[in-house]
This record gives sequence, C-alpha cells and structure tokens, in this order.
Amino acid sequence: MFLDIYKKKDIYMVHDMHKKMRGDYTVPRSLLCGGFTKFFTHFIIWFSSGGTKSVLHNDGLDNINCLMEGNKDVVLIHKKYQPLVEQDGWVLNGGYSSLDVEKVDLIKHPGLKDIPWYFTKMTKGDCLFIPKGWYHNVNSYTHTKRNLAINLWFIHIPYFNKTDCDVKTDIPDTEPLSNFEVNDPDASEAEQMRSELLVPFSDKEKITLEDVKEVFNKASPEDINTFITFADQNKDGVMTWEELYSFDPMELLEKAPGIDARFEKDKDDDQSQEPEPEQKSHLVEEELSKVKDPTIELPDVVPAKEEL
Repeated sequence: MFLDIYKKKDIYMVHDMHKKMRGDYTVPRSLLCGGFTKFFTHFIIWFSSGGTKSVLHNDGLDNINCLMEGNKDVVLIHKKYQPLVEQDGWVLNGGYSSLDVEKVDLIKHPGLKDIPWYFTKMTKGDCLFIPKGWYHNVNSYTHTKRNLAINLWFIHIPYFNKTDCDVKTDIPDTEPLSNFEVNDPDASEAEQMRSELLVPFSDKEKITLEDVKEVFNKASPEDINTFITFADQNKDGVMTWEELYSFDPMELLEKAPGIDARFEKDKDDDQSQEPEPEQKSHLVEEELSKVKDPTIELPDVVPAKEEL
C-alpha cells in the first residue's frame, strides 16, 4: 500500500482525486466566479516524500496548484518567450526541455540568458496559478517526509465573465471541491476547441462580422459564413460571448473545417503544443517529464524521478 511505503521508497503518487475525498478539499475564491468552475477537467493529487523536480515544460490547460503539506519552489517563464525557450534542446513531441534544471548550461541553451523569469516559494496552504502555455519547473521538498499537493485543471476561457462576479455578492473564501464536477473527455475536447477558436477575440466585449473575417482571413468565405451562422444566433451582426458559448464547436468544425485555430491571423501566441487537443501526460520514470494534459488515466504510483 502506498501509505506504507512512500517514505521508504523512491516513489510518488499522481492520480485523479476520488469523489469521496473531494469534501476534504476546497476551491479558492479566485475561481468561484467568472465561469471557471464550468470547465474543470481534472482534480489531481501529487503525493510523495519530497525530493522531486520537474523538467522545464508547459501545459495545455490552466491550473491552480494548492499545496497541502511540504514546500515547492517554482520557476515560471511567460509563454511569449517560446522562441528563446525552445530554440535549443526542446523535445517537440513531448513538450519539455532537455535542460538540466539543477545545472543550467548557457552554452547548450544560450537563449535562456535573455529570458526574464519569475520565482516563487510555496508553503503549506499556498495556491499558485500556472497559466496555460507558461513554461515552469517545480522543485518539491519537505521537512516532514510528506509533500502533498492538489492540482485543479481547467480549460482556458478567453473571456472573463466579470458580470458573474458582480452579481454574486456573497462569494465565500472557499467552497468544497465536492460541489463541483469535471467535464467528461468529449465535453472537455469540445470546450478546448472552442477556447482555441475564440482566443483571438479575448480583448473584445462583442465581436463584429469584420472581426470574424479578419481573424479567420485564410478560411474560405463559405466557412466564415458558417461560423457566423452558428455564432450570430439573433442575426444582428454582432456576437456576444453568451452567443459564442451557445453553439456546439465540434458540429461547427464538421461543417466548416477551415475555421480552425491554425488559420487565425492574430492568434494568441500559445505554444503549449496541444493538437488533439493536448498531448498526453503523466508517464512513468523518464517518460514522466512529457506531461501535457492530465486527461488520460493516471497510474497510482510512479517512480519519483521528476514532478510536474
């Protein structure tokens, strides 16, 4: 049993949280309005005796990492520095760097010397937001022989619903995790695709027909008109975010395959490498470093070589 051996052996657990455990954990206030809780994909437990490090990598989802016990040091790099991060030693099909995070070699990785980065120390009770596509490295350690963290993974939403926060005047500091559900894989895939399609409009309150034509400028006129038919449901020539979240994105792509994130003119520079919609993750030992998306079944126990 894991609890009997994790302090003695070089192992740790990465797994979906069982529903019966969710009442013991909470969702922080920062996620309780704005629409975030509608797009949870996984609640993941990271449990070890400490002494684990991740490779430098990025993920295809937003997530909040909440530390229950132990310590974590986290380095974060904005995704806009993708060309410099990935110019040397980047494992393209894994979404991680071959960089030795304990001994950075600027001869092998010269691009890193010009990159600004953030550093944070986490202690028990801290939660850290790690945005989709941001590069990060995590060093987990402990003085109590136990390091325990919870990841709340959710699909990136291009538009923050401020009105939802304004009308909720009694938002609690936390809410039990058991009050929320995760999306099933099909729903997650659909909403991930919607997110990719709508990211270019994230700075707009409402989207006009001209906005659509500019963003999808490489798609055919027929595909653009199909998108407008799906999105402009009241046919007034202006699309609200409520309308943009009311159609089935997979049905849209079946009828208008040219409306795809690859055709966006001013697409947010997201380099998280998530084609289907994200790459797979949480593999054992040396494969563990290739984390992209925790939407596959996770192993109960994995050797503690690296943590993500």
